[in-house]
Amino acid sequence: MPTLSPELIQITARHQVYLERLKSGQAKEFDKVLRAMDRAIRLEFSKVGENPTPRQVDRLIANIGTVIASILDSHIASHLRVTGELAVYEAGFEARAIQQVARARAVQVVTPTDAIVRAALSNSPMSVRDNRAGLTVEQLARKFGSDQVERLQNKIRLGYFEGKTTPQLAQEIRGLASLKFQDGELAKVAKSAEVMARDTFQFASGIGKQATMEENGIKEYEWVSVLDGRTSTQCRALDQRRFKVGAGPLPPLHPNCRSAVTPVLPDKFKPLTEAATRNSSDGAVDAEQTYYGWLKTQRTEFVEDVLGRDRAKLLLEGGLSADEFARLQLNRNFQPMTLEEMKAKEPEAFAQAGL
Repeated sequence: MPTLSPELIQITARHQVYLERLKSGQAKEFDKVLRAMDRAIRLEFSKVGENPTPRQVDRLIANIGTVIASILDSHIASHLRVTGELAVYEAGFEARAIQQVARARAVQVVTPTDAIVRAALSNSPMSVRDNRAGLTVEQLARKFGSDQVERLQNKIRLGYFEGKTTPQLAQEIRGLASLKFQDGELAKVAKSAEVMARDTFQFASGIGKQATMEENGIKEYEWVSVLDGRTSTQCRALDQRRFKVGAGPLPPLHPNCRSAVTPVLPDKFKPLTEAATRNSSDGAVDAEQTYYGWLKTQRTEFVEDVLGRDRAKLLLEGGLSADEFARLQLNRNFQPMTLEEMKAKEPEAFAQAGL
């Protein structure tokens, strides 16, 4: 009977902390790209007067599009190389983690070849539930690049149409120094770059793990969410839900997703069963604790802050178990259900909670 190793959950949760740090570091790499974009845009603006003619505006927009696309293409190519390297590393890390928990029996865990992992990363569509759903990592990264070029070109085109001068537009794109340039259009580009970096890294991690599971005949994996107040509705409900390898979603399920997956091990690995823990925002808890089971132990004010008043009341007073509440949160497409949809499924729980 396949089982989940508490020790493996602990390793997964601890490793996710380091992956988050790696994602933050990769996002910071975009700072120098942003400076290059700023210099290039200011240079192009310097070639036209305060009130350029329509033909000059068209030429300016085209030139800025070309130079920004070139800068972003170089960054994306570098990012994709690092993402591929991460997927390979994560496959090896997962193999070592499984080997560690299987140490009570002489089992040799196989690490998939680099070629297998990279092919899986290249061909697998992402599960993120937004307008990027179904894109591969490379397609998502390329879409990020083209979207930012279009964002800047549209900003310039609209600005001149509204009668703004070249210096005014230059400042709107760069932002105000007094606000540390956080109000400019380039700051929005930087935020988009961070989301792209975090999401592609998260997916690369999941793909590497999945490749190792497939290589070792592991048929199921379990979703592991972060136990804190920032976790999304989708990830709260998916915590500790099991899926068939190759037939379920992999993080990220939404932008900036921090969830991970961990394998459900076949008997041949004989995982250790001694007590283990997983991290939460208020310290270590039992490794088998689910998100909503953990949330039920928190102060009412915190539960309301995370869920909102009505959902908190339903969880705490509706007579539902943590697992029942979790199943009530998402529809079959992993989209959050409204309170009305939830009430149609569990009217008695709503009545018991006084809702």
